[in-house]
Amino acid sequence: AEVIVSVLDKPERFANARQVSAYAGLVPDQRQSGQTNRLGAITRRGSRLLRGALVEVSWMLLRFNPWAQQTFERICGGQKTRRKTAIVALARKLLVRCWAMLRTKRPWDPNHDPNQVAVV
Repeated sequence: AEVIVSVLDKPERFANARQVSAYAGLVPDQRQSGQTNRLGAITRRGSRLLRGALVEVSWMLLRFNPWAQQTFERICGGQKTRRKTAIVALARKLLVRCWAMLRTKRPWDPNHDPNQVAVV
């Protein structure tokens, strides 16, 4: 948590989740030529410390958090070769959730379902 807070500094400076992910280097590299658009590995721009911490926490979350387990299984699809890709995707989702918590000043809710629409 300290790494995320110290690296992101002020969460208000990011307009959306895509900017936060790009800042951490957890978005795919994009190569375009004409109508062809290819996505590669993550860009790795940004803090190595932040990316490393998020990946380690993602592996740990996989053991204890049902949301993380469901997300991992959905992305991985049971294929062992996609495990690391799924962990990086989970790390990105975790970063976005942490950024949203910092921005809204709400505590972590392990039972929160990000796919559920809030009823006001």
